Amino acid sequence: MHIGTKLRPDLFFTGIIVLINGYTNPDGTTLLRLLQKHNGDVEKYETTRGTYIIAQQLSTAKVNIYKKQRKPIPVVKPDWIVESVKARRLLDYREYLIDDVKENSS
Repeated sequence: MHIGTKLRPDLFFTGIIVLINGYTNPDGTTLLRLLQKHNGDVEKYETTRGTYIIAQQLSTAKVNIYKKQRKPIPVVKPDWIVESVKARRLLDYREYLIDDVKENSS
C-alpha cells in the first residue's frame, strides 16, 4: 500500500500507470476518469512508466511479443479498474489477466 492511500483510502490507484490498448468496455475515456479520480494515470504510448496494460483482447502478434518479454507488464481486462472502484480498493490484478497471457504472468 502506498503512503498516500493510508491518509486517503480513495486514492488506491496511486502509482498505477496504464496503457489502454484498443477497444475496451467501458471506453478509454471512462477508464481514464476512473483512474484519475483515484490517483492513477494513463499513458498514450508504451513507455517504461507503464505498470499495466488494459485490453479486452490482444492480437496474436501482441500476444507473441508479450510472451517473449523477460518481465512482461501485466495485461488485464478493464473490469479490474471497474471492479476495484466498486470495491473501493485495489483488487488483485491476477484475477483479471487476459487469458492469452495468463500462464506467463502468474
